[in-house]
Amino acid sequence: MERRDAAIQRIDDIGLVSAGSWSAAEPVGVDTLALRLHVRHLGLASWLEAMVVDLADRDLSPDNMLGFPDAHGGITVISISDIDNRVAGFRGSLLSRAVQVSGPDPATTVYLYTVLSGPAGFVVGAAGVFTYEIPGGAAMGEDLPFEIDVVNQATGKGRRLSGSFYVMVGEVIASEVVGPDGGTVADQWEDIVVDVPPGAAAQPSTVSVVRGRNMEEDPVVEIRSDLPVTEVVVHLPPPEVLDHNTPAAVAQPQATPVAAHLTVAAVAMPQAAPYVSDYDWGGIKAYFIDREVPGTDKCVGDICTDTSITRLPDKKYVIPLALTRQQRLSVRFGSDLRSQIPSSNLVPVGDPVLFIHGYHKGDGFHEARDYWNDFPDRISDLGYMPFEFMWRTNARFQDVAEDLRYAVDEIARKTGKTVHLVAHSFGGVLSRVYLQGLVEPEAIRPVASLVTIGTPHSGIADKDREMHGVDFMRGQDSPLFEFCAQLSCYQMGEPLKLEANDRNLFDVQGEEGFIAAEVADFAGHLFPENLPIEVLIGLLAPSKKDSGYILHPGDGLITYNGQRFSPDYGENDPDSDIPLLKGKYPFRLPNGEKGMLNVTERILGTNLNSPQLKPYWEPLIAASVLSPPNGYWHSYGSTLFHDSKLKNTGNSLYEAALECADGPVCTNDAYRRVKAWLEADGHAADDSFIPTITATVKVVDAKTKDPIEGAEVFFAARGDVILERRYTGPDGMLKRALPFSQNVLYSASVFANGYRSGRVDSKSPTGSTPDETDGVLSFPTVFLQDFVFGRGELKARILRAGSNEELEGVSCTLTATDGAEQTETSDDAGICRFETVIKGSYSLRLGKLGYLGVSYDLPNLLFDTGFEALPDLSMMPVHMVRELAATPGNGWVT
Repeated sequence: MERRDAAIQRIDDIGLVSAGSWSAAEPVGVDTLALRLHVRHLGLASWLEAMVVDLADRDLSPDNMLGFPDAHGGITVISISDIDNRVAGFRGSLLSRAVQVSGPDPATTVYLYTVLSGPAGFVVGAAGVFTYEIPGGAAMGEDLPFEIDVVNQATGKGRRLSGSFYVMVGEVIASEVVGPDGGTVADQWEDIVVDVPPGAAAQPSTVSVVRGRNMEEDPVVEIRSDLPVTEVVVHLPPPEVLDHNTPAAVAQPQATPVAAHLTVAAVAMPQAAPYVSDYDWGGIKAYFIDREVPGTDKCVGDICTDTSITRLPDKKYVIPLALTRQQRLSVRFGSDLRSQIPSSNLVPVGDPVLFIHGYHKGDGFHEARDYWNDFPDRISDLGYMPFEFMWRTNARFQDVAEDLRYAVDEIARKTGKTVHLVAHSFGGVLSRVYLQGLVEPEAIRPVASLVTIGTPHSGIADKDREMHGVDFMRGQDSPLFEFCAQLSCYQMGEPLKLEANDRNLFDVQGEEGFIAAEVADFAGHLFPENLPIEVLIGLLAPSKKDSGYILHPGDGLITYNGQRFSPDYGENDPDSDIPLLKGKYPFRLPNGEKGMLNVTERILGTNLNSPQLKPYWEPLIAASVLSPPNGYWHSYGSTLFHDSKLKNTGNSLYEAALECADGPVCTNDAYRRVKAWLEADGHAADDSFIPTITATVKVVDAKTKDPIEGAEVFFAARGDVILERRYTGPDGMLKRALPFSQNVLYSASVFANGYRSGRVDSKSPTGSTPDETDGVLSFPTVFLQDFVFGRGELKARILRAGSNEELEGVSCTLTATDGAEQTETSDDAGICRFETVIKGSYSLRLGKLGYLGVSYDLPNLLFDTGFEALPDLSMMPVHMVRELAATPGNGWVT
């Protein structure tokens, strides 16, 4: 009690709740951290008590709390769309972001924005939009921090936004003045070509191409113009080619001391906890474009404007754009495949199960621990092989479905088994786009079964309406979709403000809901024959009344009707009687014959059928109908926007994020249903056979004609990357068995250190079977050219070992492999700077009176960005060396 009283007093002291009123105050909401902290304290009388004790223990700070009545002026979250509030740009980039505020309605609330700190020229407007142009002399590879204060004018309280501008390492690789007659801007290798049509530039304009890498080391291209240009057409290489040909941002030197050999004792690192996706099986890279996202100018809860990047359609390497100032493209992994077992020397231990997550509001991937919790681990404990397919949901379903096809093929090829798919939310839609052949309908699909959980099979329309000729019931059970500006939401039925240029750029239709309508066409897009499908539907019953609970019409995000396998089975009439599917779903084929699907629908937490429940009518049900009695939430975020009576999560669970106690028993019905489904008779995975064809290719140096050993080769059919890469041997040859595709040309893209990438097509297309192609796929010899010689600036900072004091007056001698030397002296900031250095390998020797001389090997400096910055280098005082030498066994001097 004393501990709790002390915590209450602290709450009073820091102003979270007005003095004397804390016991009556209810939090507006807490973040996921707070919810998980609550789970740890189930023995306390209420979760408010758990909160104040965590506060007293400093497990939870005021900044973690989203909204207590008197905290932060009611502002719960402020952010920008960039991950970690870190905005990246090149020298000369004009950066602009809107500060997104979650709190009292901005229509009736005045927010005041003030710059507390930041670089010169950084300003924020009255509407919360800030701008900053990175100076041409900014140091590349560095962060420029900023802080903005956001205050609710009515209360005088607010929150502080901390972020930074990251100056990407890059260089201008092409620049031309283009007038009204048009013109072309291209780098010397013509990797990137920008065509300016006649009339696009009203007056002479400087159009430039900047290339470099961001803080995640993704290659980035920025197309700029000093004056508006109405249209440019950008020609891009395949993503892997741009990635290979864009130099790394930082050279990593290797130190070799001159006067003594210094070593540091090894440090024992803690072992990582077991994790379902330790091993990366490879992913697919794609182009993404930064774009202005239409939608709201505020956040609610932790939901803000959706994202600033969107995936471009696959193989779309000719991009029409308008230039008001700049357009930025980047190459990122669009998807990734991971597992708890390595892809090499694989020993299959059970049927493979591939988990496919749903919608993710940010630019990145969902990690298994963040999304599924213990689900894959528990499936592994049952003797299955779990895999995780991670994908960026800011993309068209068709493009990611191609990625999923390669992931499933890779698993099937290496395990020799067909694959069970377990998908949540939009992951189920993605699975259907793949399985129903909306892309590559003739491809083999080695899938054993499909289980979907909380999937909007029948769309996410915000009301009963027609989309693309199909009638849909309301699929949205939350206004959260109003904050989704991703193409995936648009394709399933959420309106999005897309101009004609955007629709052409992303190859999407002018009306939302295209994919929802396409997957509803069972005759036009056939599932694999006899594929077993289970549809798990989540429902809530959180409102207690009299002796029972009021059944909610959905899972907090998707309605019951939206989760039905077909929009034909939606219902909103209390007198209707449409049962759940129990294994047989008939449909009519184009030729008039009847087709049949093997589909079973179940409601999580009950064995009752839908006519007995009528969830679309919000009936009163007995406390024993659902287990747990409050039902199943779609996800953590789905609790937002529902009034307090819906937020009794004490007797509810999440559909996909298992929170099971330790031990073999897990009461989450999604887990129990998936377990029973995998163990059911007739659902075991079959042996998978994917026909193969043997490809042979040779890689040589274009100048010397010598074979190149260790060149990395990507083979592809129809221009798509096949997962798993292989390397050439000492003779420059590579022979590999590839999954067979009929009647297509294959391609081989080749990458080797120090060379430009190369690409060739097979000498002839395949036939309808491997035998028709004699089982062999031949490629012409690949000739790789050396990188063009680069030159640029090299700098290094010299520090005194042990104190990080910057050393002035250090003699820095840079020696090339041919013996040519340059010598510079470090300035008062400890910086040695060499203005013009030609690409190559060097050694850097440091000398200063009273310090131990040391040299560093600098292999393969490319200077394709015009700049190389070395990590900080250190020098040790001579007296320190003597002291260390006089103390044997200390691990420093050998």
